[in-house]
Amino acid sequence: MIGEMIERFVSEHLIYIFLKDGENFQLVWPSAFNDSMVKYSLTKLDKLNPQIIMNDGKVGLFALFSEKKVMGAVVAYSPVEKLSKKTIDYIRQLTNQSSTTIQKAAVYAEILKYASFDALTNLNNRRQFEMRLSQEVATARRKKTDLSCIMIDIDHFKSVNDTYGHAVGDFVLKEVAKMITGAIREYDIASRYGGEEFCILLPHTKVQEASIVAERLRKTVETTILDVKSVCEFDCDNFNVTISMGVNQFDQSYTTNEQLYKNADKALYRAKKSGRNRVVLYSPSFETDGLDNED
Repeated sequence: MIGEMIERFVSEHLIYIFLKDGENFQLVWPSAFNDSMVKYSLTKLDKLNPQIIMNDGKVGLFALFSEKKVMGAVVAYSPVEKLSKKTIDYIRQLTNQSSTTIQKAAVYAEILKYASFDALTNLNNRRQFEMRLSQEVATARRKKTDLSCIMIDIDHFKSVNDTYGHAVGDFVLKEVAKMITGAIREYDIASRYGGEEFCILLPHTKVQEASIVAERLRKTVETTILDVKSVCEFDCDNFNVTISMGVNQFDQSYTTNEQLYKNADKALYRAKKSGRNRVVLYSPSFETDGLDNED
């Protein structure tokens, strides 16, 4: 929005916006910029030099500040036209206002991140999971598309905490979360459901396809040796963990959103009851065979 606003008033120059990522400036608008001298000059912007006019006045670099530190820059670039004093004053005023706007947006984005993501695993939290569940079920119902769900539980996780301490337990949760993220597609939705339980929503996916994803993830977790020595408070050996999973596909006959993952959870219960470290697909027969009520 800022770039488009400046371009409307500075039509004779191309406008580029950079934001800092660590010590480097990353182009965020539009999509390409190849002048290495300008990129180098960006590093010279600071509190004492908030703007740099170069190339005989044809290029201007204007710093964006956050808490008196450079957080980015607006670049006005032309191989022909010089920047007028009026244009320089306009861009400088707008960048001053934009700094405040971008800073507020960054703070809001950070707040939104903590409201949506689990701080330990960086997966969606329970609240965000329920929101995404509602959206995906509504889409599957309206468009009659496939939607599957995988419920995941780390086997014997309590004994990990009891034996090695909560620092190791947290490390295990983080590592399993990374493996979950690595096993799914960009548009799949992974969440920490609670404790050592996770949930994955897989849009446009039949239960048979979801079971393949689950089995691949199960093997990955089983064969990965976790470097717990790096966090263990005493001398201990590295080890692996296993996971149990239940898989279910959305059915148009469901009357609530929750039926999708609750039936997957019933399949997860069967996986744990039948020996753990396995994938079980939900079956309607679970409702009548009475096994869920057994101790």
